[in-house]
Order: sequence, then C-alpha cells, then structure tokens
Amino acid sequence: MTRSTTNASSSRARANVTRPEYKSLATLLAVGALLALLFSASGFAANRASLHSGRDIYQAACAGCHGGDGVGAERTLIGFEPPETFPDFTRCDQTTPEEDIAWKSIVRDGGPTRGFSQIMPAFADALSNEQIDSVVGYLRSFCRETRWPRGE
Repeated sequence: MTRSTTNASSSRARANVTRPEYKSLATLLAVGALLALLFSASGFAANRASLHSGRDIYQAACAGCHGGDGVGAERTLIGFEPPETFPDFTRCDQTTPEEDIAWKSIVRDGGPTRGFSQIMPAFADALSNEQIDSVVGYLRSFCRETRWPRGE
C-alpha cells in the first residue's frame, strides 16, 4: 500500500465517524468539565464564601445548565439532553405555583428529592442556608408577570 492510499483510507475513516460519537464525547467532556468546575477546590466550592447575592450564586453554580437568563443553556454547551422536567424559570405558569420550601429542597438536596431528574445536583454541602435562600429569591425574579400568584 502506498502512502497516498494510506492517507486516502485514513481520511475516509475520519469522514465515517458519525455525529452521535462526537455528541457522546462532547457530552462526557462537558459534564466532566462542569463537575470539575463545581466541585473542585479551585472552582465554585473554594469561592462559595464570597458569593452573597442570589445573582452571583446563580451565575456561579446554576447558569452553566440553566442559562444566564433562566431559559436554559444552549444544548451544545451543556452536553446533555434536558429531561422533560427541566425548568424554564421565565415560564411563570410553571414556576410560581411552587412554594419556596420546594425550591429550597431541590437546591439543597437535588432533583430526585422532589421527583425530578438526577442531573440536578444537591448543593447542601456547597451552599449555606442563607445562600440557598438568596438563590431561590433570585430564581423567583425570572417570572416578570406580576399577575401570577406565588405558591406561598
């Protein structure tokens, strides 16, 4: 086999790599990077004491999946298929009926505590009760329609 034949075969092999293979690799890399950022000593966990406002906490710990605007991050960035229960915090009909205690339990104990996806991690070890209160208050601000009554 000559060198040009080998190069042609190699190019065809690369061209035959399917999109799902790239997708699963991207998913692994994205999830790994997100977990490393959230739980590493140099990432979120080390800086948590300096996070006071709900907005700061949300941007540091939540926006990676839920997007800066609460609608959800781009699927190409999060690296996973959001479950049907994945919230759009701007949808007042979906977010205002819940009581603060329900929101706090999801942030503190993770998605499975309220029957949601296991993708949502627990932040009990990463955030204080005051920080959880702050981030829930910030989450509530995504609903801009005042006619929706809160679930309190």
